[in-house]
Amino acid sequence: MQKQSGTTSSSKSVAPEAKIETVLLANFFLPGLGSWRLGGKKRGVLIMAVMIFSVLMAGWSYASSLSNQIDAALDMSNDDAFDASFNSSGIVFWLVLAVAAFIYSFVDIYLLARNQKKSR
Repeated sequence: MQKQSGTTSSSKSVAPEAKIETVLLANFFLPGLGSWRLGGKKRGVLIMAVMIFSVLMAGWSYASSLSNQIDAALDMSNDDAFDASFNSSGIVFWLVLAVAAFIYSFVDIYLLARNQKKSR
């Protein structure tokens, strides 16, 4: 049994390198999941919620804008309504928020990993 505990301690020294890679990969596919896996569950859920909400709102905003564009295109007498319908949408705001949440999710992983190293 002592040999098994010796192998576990050596595998623990190798695990953090592999762990950070899997955390980064998980975070790439779903921002916030990396923070979740490092132990920052509330932070991970918050990042996931902001990311999912902003992407859904960007899609909703785009669909609304597209609907307005179609309505304006069918109204042949009003050319200005077509241009105004796209420019008034909030797509850019929600996409910028999604990109900011994506970038911050990696910053959060760095901060959590750094705090874990300090506590060891």
